[in-house]
Amino acid sequence: THKREFVDWNMMELFMTAPTPPAKRIDGYNVIFKDVDVHEAMRIKIYPDLSSGAIDFAKRYVSIFGTNSINFSCDKLIEWVNILCTMATGVDKKHFISIYHAWDQEHTLWSPVPLPWFVGEKRK
Repeated sequence: THKREFVDWNMMELFMTAPTPPAKRIDGYNVIFKDVDVHEAMRIKIYPDLSSGAIDFAKRYVSIFGTNSINFSCDKLIEWVNILCTMATGVDKKHFISIYHAWDQEHTLWSPVPLPWFVGEKRK
C-alpha cells in the first residue's frame, strides 16, 4: 500500500477548492450558489493570487531545471505543500493568517487555514 500524508489538510483544501461559492442546488442546467459570507469572500478574493503564484512557481521551476525534469506527481504536490506548511516564511504567515475554509457540507463551520502552529501567533 502507498500512504500519502499532508502536514495540514486545510492548506491542500485551499489549493484544490474552486474560486466559487458553494452550490446551494441545481435548477435544471443552472447552479444556484449560496450567499457568500466574509470567509468565503476572502477565499474567492485571494484565488487569483494563489493561481498566478502557482503558475509563476512552475515557470521558475522549468527555467531552472528544464522541461525534461518535470514530474508533477501527486507525491510531489503533497511534498511541496508540506514544505510550505513546515517552512513558511514571515511573508507566507502574514498572508495566510486571515484565511478560513468551511469543512462541513453546509459551509457553516469554518476552520483557520492554516492551523495556528503554522502562523505562530493568535488570530484576531
